[in-house]
Parts: sequence; C-alpha cells; structure tokens
Amino acid sequence: MNVVIDYLTMTSKVQDERAFLQDLGLMDCNFVEMAGRFGWTTRLYYRGVSVYFGGSRDDVCLEVSGTGCRTVEELSGNTFDWFSFLSSFEPEIRAGEANVSRLDIAGDDRDGLLNFRRMIPHCKHRRYICKARWRIWIDGDEQAIYFGSPKSDRRLRIYNKALEQGLDGHWLRCEMQMRNDNAVSFLLNWFRAKDIGKCYGGVLLDFLRFTRTSPEQHNHQRCRVMPWWTQFVGEVMRCPQLYVNGGDWGLWDVQHFLERQAASSLRLWLEANNGDLTDIVEMIEGARLNRRQQMLLDRIREDGKA
Repeated sequence: MNVVIDYLTMTSKVQDERAFLQDLGLMDCNFVEMAGRFGWTTRLYYRGVSVYFGGSRDDVCLEVSGTGCRTVEELSGNTFDWFSFLSSFEPEIRAGEANVSRLDIAGDDRDGLLNFRRMIPHCKHRRYICKARWRIWIDGDEQAIYFGSPKSDRRLRIYNKALEQGLDGHWLRCEMQMRNDNAVSFLLNWFRAKDIGKCYGGVLLDFLRFTRTSPEQHNHQRCRVMPWWTQFVGEVMRCPQLYVNGGDWGLWDVQHFLERQAASSLRLWLEANNGDLTDIVEMIEGARLNRRQQMLLDRIREDGKA
C-alpha cells in the first residue's frame, strides 16, 4: 500500500517564484515562460510544474499536477521530502500569508483489496454512507467512481489506474481531492500527527463507508461496514510516510521518443542531403543536456563501472 501526493496548488505572499523553484530542487530545469492567468501575468512551466507571478496580485502561485509531483521526486533521485517542504509553510498558513487551495492525496491498492466491479452494486443500490450526495460511475474504456461533484471541496475518485496507464496487473487508486479549508485542515492535522496514513485513512473513513445494506431512515449505526473497505482503510493507516517514486525513465524512453517524434524528420533530412550526417552531428554536439538527461547519463556511466 502506498500513499502519494498527486496534486498541489498553493499561493504565498512571502515566497517569490525563485524560492519555490529552489525549494523544489528545480532551479536548473529548462522552464518555459508563458502567459499567466487569474491576475498573474507570467507563468513558468516545466513537466507538470507551474509557477505564476507578476501583475496586479501580491502573491505567487505554485501548481503541481500529478506529473509534476513525479517530476519533483524523480529529479531528487526519489529523496524529496514533501513533509518538510509543506510543513515549512505552516507559520505562513496560520498567519494568512500562504494558502493551499487544492491538495490531492491518493492511496494505491496493488494487492487486490478493492474490486471495482464489486463496488458498482454498492453504488447502484446505495449501500454506502457518504458525506457527498453526488455520485457517478463509469465502467467501460475507463473505470471510475466519483463521490462528490467537480465543484465540491471534497471529492473522492476511485479508479482503475492500471487500465488508465495500459498496464497489466491490479492497480486501483483511491484519490481524495481537497480544496480550500479542507486542504488546509488536512495539512495542519498531518503537521501535528506526522503520520500521513492515519490522517488520510481517517479522512477516507469519515467521508465514505461501503456497507452491507442501504442505510434506512439515516440510521447509520445499524449498517455494518464491508470488511474489504475496513481492510483497505486499515492498510492506508499503516503508511506513516508518503511514498516517493518519480518513476524509472531510461534509454528505452529516449528511443521511444525518437521513434515517435523524430524518426520521420531525420529521414527527411538525410534523404534531402544524400545521407550526409555532418549537420546532424554538429547539432548534436552543440546540444546541452538538461538536468534529467544528465542524471540518466551519469547513472548509465556509473552502472558501466560496476
């Protein structure tokens, strides 16, 4: 069982854009400058990480998508400490100088504790107790169950991550999206308890319980919680630390990119120049590796020494 951060949006009136990038370990990355939004004039973007600043606002915004979270972890060599990063803002949050407007926390089930099609009848026949009234499920090319509307401050999504990624094996993700006061409350509880599993498991159990029978006349005490849901939440609560896994990016990924994105352009160039590689070699020799590429090269060279 793993618990991960899968989305973060926060603002600060104290930090500037460089401080955010420094704290995330991304100062050497090739950020692209783009037009801002929501009152900020400038946006810096790199692989799922955005920083907004400038304009009429007196704060700076950091937005990290799921891809961005994995980017931060990967470039740190999977040593990034989300707890230290976020807890460093606690004084600013309490003083109203910083705010977290969105935080997604996900628990990954790879052991088969949850069964998607076993949960669908519970949704159809309302055999559950949930703080949200709005629910919907999808069972086709995508498998997902949503509790809470897209505009809710708390929304739970249970979905087939393996199907989404085109992977074999069992991988269901239970992801809670928290906004505004709910996100801040979760963080403050985490800062105090220093145990992500207990905090997240507590939130899950408070928000949703699958039951053997449908609650009648809101008499929830008579409803027994399904053992598999109790077991899943229990496993979540046993995860004291966040799981940091930026993924394994290697030469196969580089080859796949070249085949998919560059092969036809290279062929055109070579055929137009009668197979002469001189200009291509000069372009390659003049190219600068980014931090991610240099880390991969260093790892390959180190493995070659072993």
